[in-house]
This record gives sequence, structure tokens and C-alpha cells, in this order.
Amino acid sequence: MLVAPQSIEASLIARRLQRWGGQTCMVSDIAVAQALLPDGLWHAVLLDHALGAADIDVAGEAARPHATQRIVMFTPATRHELQPPPLRFHGLPGQTVARRFARGPPDDGTGNSRTGPCRRCSDRGA
Repeated sequence: MLVAPQSIEASLIARRLQRWGGQTCMVSDIAVAQALLPDGLWHAVLLDHALGAADIDVAGEAARPHATQRIVMFTPATRHELQPPPLRFHGLPGQTVARRFARGPPDDGTGNSRTGPCRRCSDRGA
């Protein structure tokens, strides 16, 4: 099910899904979409961000028991506005590096900070 205001983008997405063998149902009203949800099992419900955040939340919750996937579609400009900082920094490697820099250079046990390569690297000649 594709829930979006009548636009050329929505009809192009529906046409592409049909070419890939998908059966589509295009709806422009949230209330109609919610009424159609119990009529069958949906593989995915695609919601256009242009419908508004409140309507998307309501429709997404209503689709939870009826659709395997609930996808919100954004334009590139909107995605750029909503995009959080790069995920790489906030992932596990970024957190590890951030913690290492926050602690400062490691101490080698003698009270001196080690700034050279680790023992494992120096053993290999790196």
C-alpha cells in the first residue's frame, strides 16, 4: 500500500513496484488507508512524509499488525534536513576512539604515558 498525496513521484513509485511484480494500492487519504488495512495482509505500507508527522505516526501504528514493513518516504531535501550526524562517529568504532581520546594516551605502568606503537605492533616490526 502506498499512502501519499496525489503526485507524480507517488505514481512513479507505484508503477515501478508493479513492473517488479508487486501488487499496489495507492491511497491519498490516511483514513481510507486505515480502513483498507484490515482487508488483507500487506507486505509493506509506504507513507509519504508530506502527509505530516502526526498522520504518519497514527498510520504507522495502525499498520503494525497488518504490514510486515512500514516505510516513510522522504525527499532528498527533507532527508538532508532530518539527517543526524554521521552514524560512523556514533557507532562502536567512533565511541571507542572518542573514549580513547578522552582518557589521553595510555599509561605503561611506570607513570609514563606511552605514545609509541603498542607492543603487538612493535613485535611485528610495524
